[in-house]
Amino acid sequence: MDKLRFGLDSVKFYINGCFCDKEPWQTVVITSTSVLAGVWFWRFIFQDESVGVRSKHLFFNLVKKIPMVSNKIKTEKDKLMVVFEKEVAEKTKGVPYIVTLPKQGLPSEEIINLLKQHLELGSYDWKDGFVSGAVYYQNKQLMDLMTEVYGMASYTNPLHSDVFP
Repeated sequence: MDKLRFGLDSVKFYINGCFCDKEPWQTVVITSTSVLAGVWFWRFIFQDESVGVRSKHLFFNLVKKIPMVSNKIKTEKDKLMVVFEKEVAEKTKGVPYIVTLPKQGLPSEEIINLLKQHLELGSYDWKDGFVSGAVYYQNKQLMDLMTEVYGMASYTNPLHSDVFP
């Protein structure tokens, strides 16, 4: 125990010696900076992702801030946006955009026809699983169940669990 106390006293005297000629504000700034840096370092080292993966993320995020690189990324994104907008415009040519609610409600049949028309616009093979992360598993039995469940609970509000438990 005496060795531990001696070691701690040595550290205390060393730190006090480092700060003896500092102004109080300097002591506060140095201490705050040291604590914040220590916390940042601790969080950086002890996370779920490995240090290597996080270092790569940090590196690439810094590289993306280089003006030449960020300009190239912006240029490529702009090109993709133009292509995307052109594809969407071609696919939706002749399909009316509904941007306001009609004064009179639409008949059910017209709503269903509009929905079918919009659902047919896509050309991706999502039923065979070629759209990763965008569509749930295609299963007729599951879709029928989801349709029934949604039909039963579409009017409920989970924010009011006292009314809709």
